Amino acid sequence: MGCALAGEKSIALALGALSVAVYGIRRRMLATMDHLRDAIARGDTTAVPRFRRLHIAGMVVNGVQLGVVAWGMTRLAA
Repeated sequence: MGCALAGEKSIALALGALSVAVYGIRRRMLATMDHLRDAIARGDTTAVPRFRRLHIAGMVVNGVQLGVVAWGMTRLAA
């Protein structure tokens, strides 16, 4: 919001797009993790490796998100 008010519409649009993308990814990942957790509780042995891969993917997404935000902050400071 602050970038939009300051006249930095492209930065505001990029941050808004990042927020929407992260929200969508988060919702889908958590729903899938909940489903897999229930499958693990039921004894589905194939759910464990899928849960692990999804968990690792979530950590990678978090790292990428952090990197994008950090990079964006350096660009805004310039």
